[in-house]
Amino acid sequence: MVWFDKGRRSDSRAAAALSIIESHKGRVDIDRLAELAGMSIRQLERRFGERVGMSPKELCRILRFKNVFKHLAAYAADGWASTALACGYYDQSHMIRDFKHYAGTSPAAYFSGRRAGDRLFTGNF
Repeated sequence: MVWFDKGRRSDSRAAAALSIIESHKGRVDIDRLAELAGMSIRQLERRFGERVGMSPKELCRILRFKNVFKHLAAYAADGWASTALACGYYDQSHMIRDFKHYAGTSPAAYFSGRRAGDRLFTGNF
């Protein structure tokens, strides 16, 4: 995925942090991420804001949410609690809170109507 603003100069530390987030599908501790990238948390947040347009934490939330759809496509029989844990959420309520934030409804309500917009959440950005 290409997240960086191409008009800005290269930033190898922020790019490394981005790569870590993507490879772990958003299941990353931000304190540890900053440490691995050789920056303070504040530096990491500032560089992400400038180059990606959001905080690293927000990107992690988006990728975990997106992974819910991919997980359910592969493991449709899994329950909500199993899906939540497989996608990096602490528990089912944590996943539901993010789901409501991004989809505007609960997972059960969303999937009961199986909306045409599913590809919006599973396709590449």
